Amino acid sequence: MGRRQMWILLITLIAAATAACGAGATSAVPSPTGSAPTSDTRTPSPSTSPSSSPTPLAGCVNPPQDITTLIDLQGADPLGDPVACYGNAPLTFDATWSGFGDADCPTGPEPAWLACSPYYLHPLGNTSKNFAPQLFVAVDPSVSLSALPTGSFPQVRVTGHFDDPAAQTCRETNRVDVTQSLAPVAVMVERCRRVFVITEVVPLQP
Repeated sequence: MGRRQMWILLITLIAAATAACGAGATSAVPSPTGSAPTSDTRTPSPSTSPSSSPTPLAGCVNPPQDITTLIDLQGADPLGDPVACYGNAPLTFDATWSGFGDADCPTGPEPAWLACSPYYLHPLGNTSKNFAPQLFVAVDPSVSLSALPTGSFPQVRVTGHFDDPAAQTCRETNRVDVTQSLAPVAVMVERCRRVFVITEVVPLQP
């Protein structure tokens, strides 16, 4: 065999061996589409799907810590909704009583004891003459007027609720300014539902 033929044979054998090695190396690399499970200890990304749990209403503290919780709720911006927070569940807390026994309402709302009440409550110990902060309240007709506190800023413990059943009957019957229309019934009902109705009041010992 001539030298030229030997070189050609050698080159051919080297090329074949190189090709075989390349094929073997390629087959040793795992396929990216393999089904073998992999473990990932990283923290999973938060889901972008909406949560099924309801979001608590802003300003709700359940149960309320004291009267200031209710005052802050009604003074929130946007306005808080005590009915959405507490429904008509009975609530009990201590407060400073303020009431004049008569209310000067610019309209003729009914029932007057609920829609035109002269009574307010203030945080316990608050005797500010400007009556702020305050919680507008009504007294259930079942509570005797003789049982209501008297004197200068008496301290009391009250029990009551929002969303009184009588709120469904709230109406405006007339207005002092006859050029103004009566408030829609739905507006009056919702307004009355948000009035705290006292069902029990007990004086606190000084």
